[in-house]
Amino acid sequence: KATEVQKLHRHAAVVRSDNEVLLCISSKHRWMKHLWQLPSLWVQNGEDSNSLMEHLRNLGIRSDKVNALKNIQHQVTHHKIQIQPFLIEGSKHNLPFQEGERYEWHSLSQLDELGIPAADRKILADRKS
Repeated sequence: KATEVQKLHRHAAVVRSDNEVLLCISSKHRWMKHLWQLPSLWVQNGEDSNSLMEHLRNLGIRSDKVNALKNIQHQVTHHKIQIQPFLIEGSKHNLPFQEGERYEWHSLSQLDELGIPAADRKILADRKS
């Protein structure tokens, strides 16, 4: 019997400050555990981009410059994921530790050296310029 495809939605933030981007490494996520990823929220129960911005504000990221980027589709096993990335110009500062997650700023020129999920790598590749 074929497994039914599940559709998931994710909002991801490309937070840039000069030539660096904010990434998160998490021990919580089932597919992206121990990979550097864009700060993001899985959209459930009608959450919107304001939920992502609230999450970023809790990290101390504040910006009036938020631009929606082109949606991308990605598939992991039987999960079809639609990702809505947002480009956010932020200011670099130290970030609070969150249980099971670590946030760090990484140079755009060094992203190839990091373990980053394919979908996030695709989003970042378009933002290197």
